[in-house]
Amino acid sequence: MTLQDLGNIGEFVAALATLATLGYLALQIRANTRESQAASRHSVSQSFIDLITHLSLDAETSKIARRGFFDPQSLDHDDTFRFDLIINALLTNFEDAFAQRRRNILTDEDWEKWTVLIKQYLAQPGVQAAWSRSAEIFNPEFRRYVEGLDANEVYSYAFGEQPAAQQAVEPELE
Repeated sequence: MTLQDLGNIGEFVAALATLATLGYLALQIRANTRESQAASRHSVSQSFIDLITHLSLDAETSKIARRGFFDPQSLDHDDTFRFDLIINALLTNFEDAFAQRRRNILTDEDWEKWTVLIKQYLAQPGVQAAWSRSAEIFNPEFRRYVEGLDANEVYSYAFGEQPAAQQAVEPELE
């Protein structure tokens, strides 16, 4: 065996080692991507859960939200401001989910759940009013998405059995 033959064998072994390293690196990147996507999905869900938890645990905020959803005209100026802040937080969470979907972080199944939630909330008269007051603060793509939705095609299961257009006004709260 000549020195040339040994050199060729060495190059071949080095090429195999490089391919094995690249294969391992590809597997590691794929695993890291999955973990990162899972963390992103968890983060957007946790933000929504935190908001809903806060609303449910604070009686005054919960009343403002409930009245704002169903009878926004019953809110005074200060409560309308508070309701708008609640809805802006909610819509920001939805916008985050929308952005994650656009980046293919959320699966079709995950996005379908968010779409139902978005439509459920946007079917409420108070959320529609808050959206009209604050839509300009959101990303233009998200605005086009929201404005292209038919919120009444999904019944508002979280708040009643009928679309907002057919819902009776919620009874007056204390």
